[in-house]
Amino acid sequence: GMQRRQIIQGNSPSQITISRLNHDSSYLATGNQDGVLCIYATNDSPGGLIFKSLPFHIFRGHQGAILGMIIAVDNCIDLSWSRNNFIATASVDKTIRLWHIKHRECLCAFVHRNIVTCVKFHPFDCRYILS
Repeated sequence: GMQRRQIIQGNSPSQITISRLNHDSSYLATGNQDGVLCIYATNDSPGGLIFKSLPFHIFRGHQGAILGMIIAVDNCIDLSWSRNNFIATASVDKTIRLWHIKHRECLCAFVHRNIVTCVKFHPFDCRYILS
């Protein structure tokens, strides 16, 4: 079959460390070393780029990196989409932050005593975040 690919440069000077598609693949979330979360919308034009070049939203709020895998420490720091397009991010700043693509700001920050190694929305009830 035909394959398409696209390199996402990010809209931040720091490296993209994690990326996740939402449930219907209409948005891509990327987390960066500088704690910035970028949301990219899919491109509707056939044969063109898969995602629009500029982010749909840029969220700032974490004081530390949003990482996919920390090789040296063997911890997974994560981001997760809910079915209704909420995003939960975990960072080395010891917080989980809740975002939504229709809002410009962080909706809530959950402070932990230590680095949060994983974050997921409950599989049956997205009112709950597992960490």
